[in-house]
Amino acid sequence: MLHHARILLLIATVFVCVVPGFPQEPCPSLPSNPVPIPRCPDIDDIHQKIDLWRYGTCLRGANIWQKRVVADDQMGPGVVGPPYTEADIRRLSDWGANYVNISYPGIFAEKPNARGEYYEQQGVFDNLLRLINLCRNINLFVVVSFRTGPERSEYVFDRKEKPKYTGLWKNRKAQQAWANMWALTASRLRKKVNVVGYDLMVEPGLELEGNHRDTWNRMAEQMRVEIRREGAGNDQATPILIGPSGGSSVDSVDEPVPAADPRTVYTVHQYVPDEYAQPDTGQKPITYPGGIRQIVPDLQSLYGRITNFRTRQGNVPIAINEFGAVRFAARAECYINLQMELLEGLGSNYALWLWETSWPLSYDEFNFRFGPDPAHHTDVESSEMITAIKGAWARNRTDLSQAMERFNVP
Repeated sequence: MLHHARILLLIATVFVCVVPGFPQEPCPSLPSNPVPIPRCPDIDDIHQKIDLWRYGTCLRGANIWQKRVVADDQMGPGVVGPPYTEADIRRLSDWGANYVNISYPGIFAEKPNARGEYYEQQGVFDNLLRLINLCRNINLFVVVSFRTGPERSEYVFDRKEKPKYTGLWKNRKAQQAWANMWALTASRLRKKVNVVGYDLMVEPGLELEGNHRDTWNRMAEQMRVEIRREGAGNDQATPILIGPSGGSSVDSVDEPVPAADPRTVYTVHQYVPDEYAQPDTGQKPITYPGGIRQIVPDLQSLYGRITNFRTRQGNVPIAINEFGAVRFAARAECYINLQMELLEGLGSNYALWLWETSWPLSYDEFNFRFGPDPAHHTDVESSEMITAIKGAWARNRTDLSQAMERFNVP
């Protein structure tokens, strides 16, 4: 009976959407802004990687996501999965993106060896290098964002994942291992011209209760110093992206953040309201709290706080390298498009969550290529959200093949 009831509800929903007399309310618009939208510098004014982040939106794209493969998780045959093919990445470029945020496991093991050392896992690095080179061949800029590493596992993001490692925050040796891991990574990637950012940790402190801000601020400084230090990372050119403790949420920008150097970019992840953008209620369409017209004032308030944070930090660049909503959230195209408009006004680079692989997965909540129907699990020809995303990415003008010839990479 429950199955039949769901079918009837779906039929009724579709009927309301298509029968004359029940038109969808148009997406609300932002009020006109007399302040000019900052524009990405012309190619002649881009001389180093940080120039892509300082003023105007230069990079628009999406996240890809991988994790360490464990037994029976159906993530592919390699040490890291799910696998992304050249066709997967090329299609992202064909849609108009010029930027990939690689949300990726750190290259050091999550647990130490018999000698107590957090050691490099060569296969994890080799796969990362393959993705970076693939993106370069397809003319895509890259940011490397480490999700996991010593004493921090994918369990932080999904409590169904194993192993359950969350002990980083009280383990000084593991914290130093993160700094060493970034030093080794930077030493190997610093001459990769399409790598235009190192995001030190995806959503630091997400797994914690209570305030561990001071611990993260100290750790981030350790990592930054090791990336820049001669004899360690020795990378003075690549921007370092840092999210505040508290999961890099908008709320986290109200607290003291890690120190910046002249090539630092702060990051925020924006899914507020969480019960709408990433609900825990399964694949059920969620209406926006307060109705569709409430989206504009809510987002204006959120992005106003981000603007104020940037001002307090001395106009250090800000990037939103994760934002999005489940594809079946009601009128998600309005929510996504309004955020992209606000990001353009902020002059920030941004990466949507998520550009999915073609590898068959048992979940697809954020795969906007499948359309808004949660029961549909193959690509649709078009949708309101797809139209909004392609429209935003069509603004990209910064071309890797031109820019990389201008970067001064020592």
